[in-house]
Amino acid sequence: MPREDAPLSIEIPKPDADRPAWARVGIVAAAGFLIGILWPRLTNTRIAPNPPADNGATSLASVSASASAVAAAPSPPPLGAAPSPPPAPAEQGIMVGPGVILHCRDGKDEQEECGALEFDPVAVPKIKSLSQCPAASGATGKLSIGFDVDFRHKAVKVLLGKSTTVAHEKAQALIKCADTAFDKVSLGTVPHEHRRYTVFYTATFAGQAKNGEPTNEKPSAEGPAAGTTTSESPASGTATVNWDVAIVRDAPKTGTIVGRVLRGSKVKVLAHQGEWFRVQYGSITGWVYRGTIGL
Repeated sequence: MPREDAPLSIEIPKPDADRPAWARVGIVAAAGFLIGILWPRLTNTRIAPNPPADNGATSLASVSASASAVAAAPSPPPLGAAPSPPPAPAEQGIMVGPGVILHCRDGKDEQEECGALEFDPVAVPKIKSLSQCPAASGATGKLSIGFDVDFRHKAVKVLLGKSTTVAHEKAQALIKCADTAFDKVSLGTVPHEHRRYTVFYTATFAGQAKNGEPTNEKPSAEGPAAGTTTSESPASGTATVNWDVAIVRDAPKTGTIVGRVLRGSKVKVLAHQGEWFRVQYGSITGWVYRGTIGL
């Protein structure tokens, strides 16, 4: 039998039938908010890093404190390293007076007048170097130090003068240091008239002071002077520059350049020190190498 179709019906919704149920939405949102706030705290779970205001200052303070502690802590020495040496003592100051020639001789004959001897460039630097001698530490007073200068045998013997006021033990130790300093001294550049000289200097030890200017005291207690020492030997005459340019310095070898003299110029010779000559050319006075003036 044929099926009878049900009658068609059309339903038209009401105007407010498609609106969401706001009550349900509010309930779901409230439940999610409570879960999001309470769940991390209850389970001690960190969802995002803390903002700078929370732990930035604390972290910086911790880092600063750690850095300060590391800087303050003494760093251990490396394995196998030797301990640091103690600081070096301050250098002993020595002032050296002008030298005095007491005797000069040729063979067995002693001369009454010895003139001048260009011995200061040899003796004075070595006497000042006694500041490095251990015995110089804390030494005060005067050391009368003499030299028996033998040009024939090219040897120098160091002597201790009677006018010494430095403590005896220190004075003896200083003389031993001087013996070592003058053991192989070169006398080849020292001009001389006699074969042998006895020369004395006064070295004044001034505690921990710096090296000062030479004193004017002479070791008169050692005997009457027969001559004096000098840093240069007198010379006279004229010379002609035979190099293209002669460089004039205010001191031999390493002095500051004070002028230049051209080839063919005549200069006045005043003195010499080894291979250097002190000359005058117009208003220029200074030292030139001997080769520049053909000497």
